[in-house]
Amino acid sequence: MVAGSGTSHASSRDPIPTSICTVLSRPADWNNKNVSLSASYYGDGFFGGALVDNHCDDSVLEVAIVWNSQAQAELKAALLKARLGSFGNVVSGTWVGRFHSNYGKFHGTFLEVRAIANLSVLPIDFSISDASPISTTLGEIVNHPKAFNQKTVVFRSELMSDLHGSIVFECVSKGVARGIKIRSTIEAKGEETLDRALQQGLPGTLDKTISAEWTGRLVWFPRPGSSGYEIQIVAIEHLTSSLHPAEAPCESEAASASSPQP
Repeated sequence: MVAGSGTSHASSRDPIPTSICTVLSRPADWNNKNVSLSASYYGDGFFGGALVDNHCDDSVLEVAIVWNSQAQAELKAALLKARLGSFGNVVSGTWVGRFHSNYGKFHGTFLEVRAIANLSVLPIDFSISDASPISTTLGEIVNHPKAFNQKTVVFRSELMSDLHGSIVFECVSKGVARGIKIRSTIEAKGEETLDRALQQGLPGTLDKTISAEWTGRLVWFPRPGSSGYEIQIVAIEHLTSSLHPAEAPCESEAASASSPQP
């Protein structure tokens, strides 16, 4: 979310130092107040994102960056070289702006950021886990994601891909799949083989089954109300592909019957 330049109201009072944990514990008490809080940022630097405080369970706060503000310029500049946004980086700072607990007709809860202090962007060191990826299953990752956060993992699964993006997935039952969103396959070993498989038949995987051994970097990517994990694929090996009549994933009895159960 990006706030319009006209929605930010200057305040004569200094921002109140606080925390996401404190604000979200009693949001109505903090509505329309100018605050300053330290948190980690997850997003692309252009269209808002989320702030996270790891000191409490209810810790994800949507952030709106005031358009053409100093905060937007600084954040975009800091993430300019990070083509995946904050993915793969630890982005932290002190975020200053107005908190809204019941904004507009959609009753939004977010922080309207107009300034950032102590902004830091540090790359996550995947060198050790890249050298020794954790061999596991997609089901284990989905069921115990925190154990694999910021780790390199290797597992075998199918691919689902369309115009909206791609996920690695497995069938749970007929018509039901579970999976992890692929953040990127750019420069992955075996990317050319995957591209050739996807170019067969119709676009995407509607008329084909693609299965492979995927090696990737798993990172928690929180969003208010829908936090999840995304994976940056770094290697694609032992890929198999077969064409079939167009159908949604996990619709065939054979696919659901052979799938591992949760």
